[in-house]
Amino acid sequence: MNASATKAARHAMPLVTAFIDDLRAAFGADEINALIRGATRDGLPTFYACEGGHSVGVPLPALRGTEISAAQIVILPPEKNEPDAKNNRR
Repeated sequence: MNASATKAARHAMPLVTAFIDDLRAAFGADEINALIRGATRDGLPTFYACEGGHSVGVPLPALRGTEISAAQIVILPPEKNEPDAKNNRR
């Protein structure tokens, strides 16, 4: 996203952007930004969020029409022996 689109998203989706900021702090901005960029620029189902009637990204096909609350989300750090996610792209 360009700077004006990012500012607009922060205004329209404040809870989502706060959550993304927390993810960046926990897992690294480069990793999270790459997932968001994959959806917003490349059309990959690597990121999807909606809030207040606004949405961004590409939903997973199997989850279209399914809602998951933030309380249901569990994010774990990768296992030490897990291959680098960047190397697993097709």
